[in-house]
This record gives sequence, structure tokens and C-alpha cells, in this order.
Amino acid sequence: VAILELDSDGRVEYANPRADDIAGRTLTDSDRSLLFWVHRDDRRPLMREVGAAMASSSDFDLTIRFTNETGGLLWLRLHGRALAGRGDRPENLFVAGIDVTREVEAWAFSERFNAVLQTTSDVIAMFQPDGSLVHLNRVAAEFLGVPADADPTGHRIEEFLDELSCRLL
Repeated sequence: VAILELDSDGRVEYANPRADDIAGRTLTDSDRSLLFWVHRDDRRPLMREVGAAMASSSDFDLTIRFTNETGGLLWLRLHGRALAGRGDRPENLFVAGIDVTREVEAWAFSERFNAVLQTTSDVIAMFQPDGSLVHLNRVAAEFLGVPADADPTGHRIEEFLDELSCRLL
């Protein structure tokens, strides 16, 4: 887990070794705001969440893209908490971050794979070793007469076939 403490300008006052490993640089050695390394499309949402947390002395949760030293993008799931300073006004922000790059990439691959499965004109059915259905694409569902609102997961294909088709299968 990466742990950071940021001042009110977003500069890193403390970074644990894991935060520096993720960034590929020593974050406390820079006079730049942490936003400098956040992907430009994620800067505004992060600023909005941090601003709300600082204004209300509350927490925030957000997943962002972070640029490491080599220019590669990492996905980080952040949880931040405003830390009260003088007069109960937050002056610093404590942030814990977890590298979720693999999870995000696996989800994106799954989404692309499912899009291909659904748009192909081929009948595609995936089964468990016991013969129960895992997935039918749109064409397979139409071919078997599975209602659009039905979930065939866990059912056996024989449940959707007539007697002759079951014998031929």
C-alpha cells in the first residue's frame, strides 16, 4: 500500500517506500504537486474529491491513472482523509493507494472480449466441464430460443433444445 501525506497545495510531504516504488521516483524530492503525475483526464475529478474532503473534513475514494517515471500508466485506487490542523481546518491530506492496474486491465480485456463475443455472427456457447452453460452470445441465444431476459448461466443446453436435437447432441 502506498501511503502519502500531502500539503494543502498537493505537494508530497511524506511518501512511504511503496509510494516511491509505484511512482518510480522519490516523491518527496519534487517541488511539484502530485497532480503533475496524475493523468490529465483524472486531475479534475481528483481535485473535486480532494476539495470536497478538505472542505468538509471527510474522506474520499477514487480510482485514477498515475504516470510513473517511464511514462507508463498505472491505475491506483485511492482512499484519502483530510487531517485537521489549527482551528479544526484541514491542512493536510492523508492518502492510501493500491496499485489496481492488473485488475483494471483484466476488466478492460474482459469487456473487449465480451463485445467481440456479442457482435460476432457466429453461434458461441461456453460450458463448464459438467456441461452447464457459462455464456451464450446473442446469436446462440436467438438460435436456441432463449428469451432475451433469461439468464442461461448454470443451465444445461438440453433445457433449450427439443427432444430430437437432444438425441442428436
